[in-house]
Amino acid sequence: MDDDRSRRIAQVLVREREGGGHRLGVIVADDDAAAVREGAALLEAAGLAPARRLARLRPRIGDDRLRAGDVTTFARRFGHEYAAALLRRDVFPDPAERAAFEAVCSQEGCDIDWR
Repeated sequence: MDDDRSRRIAQVLVREREGGGHRLGVIVADDDAAAVREGAALLEAAGLAPARRLARLRPRIGDDRLRAGDVTTFARRFGHEYAAALLRRDVFPDPAERAAFEAVCSQEGCDIDWR
C-alpha cells in the first residue's frame, strides 16, 4: 500500500473512532492475504478490532471467485461504514464494473486502494 494512502486511511479511522463516527471498517477480498494483513494492521493501529471491523468478502457458495457486482452491491449497502477498500484490480476485470464500484465508493466516502 502507498504510504501516503495508508496514513490517510489510518487518520480517517482514528478520527472516526475518536469522534464516535461510523466509518470504522476496511473492505478486503478474503483470498488476498496481503490486503487482509494490511487492513487488520490499519484497524489495530487505530485501536479497532479487525475481527469486528474487517469485511472479508468471499465468493458466493459454488463460485470460485468474488463477483464484481457483489462487491459493488456490498459497497452500495454498507460503504458508509467503511474508511477504505483494499482490492486487487482483477476483482473488476471489466472497466465499466470498476467505474461503477468507484462511483459508489466515492458517493459513500469510502477510499479505494487498488493493488
